[in-house]
Amino acid sequence: MNARNLDRGGCINLTIANLIIEEFASDRVLLYARVGNLVVSRRTQFNKNIIIAFIAALLVSAAAAELLTDLPDYLNSTYVTMIDYSVYFLTFGSLFYLDNRKRYRLESGGVDSTRLKSDLKKLITSLGISEVVYGVSRWLAQFYLLGVAVDPYLASIAAQSVAFVIFLGTINLSMWLTKMYRD
Repeated sequence: MNARNLDRGGCINLTIANLIIEEFASDRVLLYARVGNLVVSRRTQFNKNIIIAFIAALLVSAAAAELLTDLPDYLNSTYVTMIDYSVYFLTFGSLFYLDNRKRYRLESGGVDSTRLKSDLKKLITSLGISEVVYGVSRWLAQFYLLGVAVDPYLASIAAQSVAFVIFLGTINLSMWLTKMYRD
């Protein structure tokens, strides 16, 4: 069995390591290497969606923070965090759906509900944990920065950036622990 036959279905190109494996290993090892590439591709796609959603939320929440300058710091932080969540989940949810809409389709045209339910549980668990960490760290950081007289849009950008780094680490750790990308 050659690498071309295994690469059907739009998977990413085989790496140099996979070509070496093809020369010296059995078909089973080559298939494992291909599945390994597919896993990395899905994780990268997931992180890409998170980053795009973060950028959209960053831009909108920075503008909202500036518009809500007249409010007390705790209200500004609360409203901007709510706006941030709204934009983030709308963007992320749309991108995640577009990337995965065919993943749960069976050849018969039906939906693989067992796999869908399993992945949704893993996703909700991972997102839930990470979003709590993100929300608390973002709100506290923005409230602190507004309290030390940082401009509201800069406070929003800085708070969201710090919270996002923490979030990204937490979500990837959670996804690894729930084995989201091990099929």
